Amino acid sequence: MIEHRVLSTIIGDNVSLLKGLSDLDEQCFINAGCRDLFKLIKHFSGSGKGIDFDLLYEYANSNGFQNITAALIETKTYPTGSYRLDSDIRYLREERRKRDARKLAEKFWKALRAPSVDINESWESFSQEFSEIGLNDDGIHFSKEQGDLEFIGVGKRYPTGIEDVDEVIGGISSGYLVLVGGNTSAGKTALGLQMAQAQQCSVLVVLREMNFRQATIRQMTAATGIPYDKIELGILSDSDKDSIKKAAEELAEGPTVIYYDGSKCTAETICSLARRYRTTHNIEMVIVDYLQLVQSPRAKTREQEVAHISRSMKNLALELDIPIVALSQLNRAADVQEVPTLSNLRESGALEQDSDMVMLLYRDKKSIRSTDWIISIAKNRNGCLGDVRVTFDRVSMKFIERLDY
Repeated sequence: MIEHRVLSTIIGDNVSLLKGLSDLDEQCFINAGCRDLFKLIKHFSGSGKGIDFDLLYEYANSNGFQNITAALIETKTYPTGSYRLDSDIRYLREERRKRDARKLAEKFWKALRAPSVDINESWESFSQEFSEIGLNDDGIHFSKEQGDLEFIGVGKRYPTGIEDVDEVIGGISSGYLVLVGGNTSAGKTALGLQMAQAQQCSVLVVLREMNFRQATIRQMTAATGIPYDKIELGILSDSDKDSIKKAAEELAEGPTVIYYDGSKCTAETICSLARRYRTTHNIEMVIVDYLQLVQSPRAKTREQEVAHISRSMKNLALELDIPIVALSQLNRAADVQEVPTLSNLRESGALEQDSDMVMLLYRDKKSIRSTDWIISIAKNRNGCLGDVRVTFDRVSMKFIERLDY
């Protein structure tokens, strides 16, 4: 599967082609058809001709290379996965190293069984070969690469749905783990759904506090301003029904938001869903509501459980190069504090350590209005910190800019 996916990716994308040809060779492929197809790709690449499925198939078919044509037919069924090409290449190279190590070990063992073997001489002759197999340059970069500056200005940023917040943080970066912390009823879910709706890309939303129906009603409330309970109970005027119908059509026509409200939800479940929909729907953000309700059955303590979930989410963000936004409950101490801090993140210090950005939601106790809230950027690994004063519209269940401060 991985061999076919890699070939599909490098055939369909010129940047991926260059990376595949530089980081792989034919011995990285076990499947004979895939191995020969990779050789053919290298041949056409060296000739300076453009490469696509039709060209490769026509050449292989006209020359009777049946194993290559079969490999092409199979490869074409796999979607390109440029976002995970790096990890796929690492896997193929690692598997090749294992095969080479096994072959060399068998050769070494055979040499040791010779009647007059000298163990020191045998080890000296084989140790260099073992050493070369053991070398792995994945993740190694040299300073001269910094002179290319190709990465400057190419990082994508994702909006939060609140302009004042985006002005402070500049949007959310790819590969970030973002925690949104708050007490019960602090508006975490509202902000999470607001972020999902603000994107111009596909988003995966993992629901642990509500089901899909409830999330849909919330989205309708946010879009129309019609109170949640009126929609839920069906107490709607004709005008309300028209507004909801229009909002539903706009949501359906906009970027895809995929909701998961299944009963089983572990860190591994979220990772599996994210990888699947990154491939099939090219999701560019995952929102988890909320972190402490995700399970980790193997952990012995609650602290270990939360730490495992936190580290899994951070690794997933880096692997898929997308932001993971995880909503998080604050501990009880935050209830009596005027201003919550990072230490109030509940149940594990790993949350503070693993996150790239932390937003803390709390009511502005200096204001006499119960709708005045503060979104505090308490951690921002590569950017600014600051407090943003907002208004929480309890009817539409979304945060808006506060205009009077």
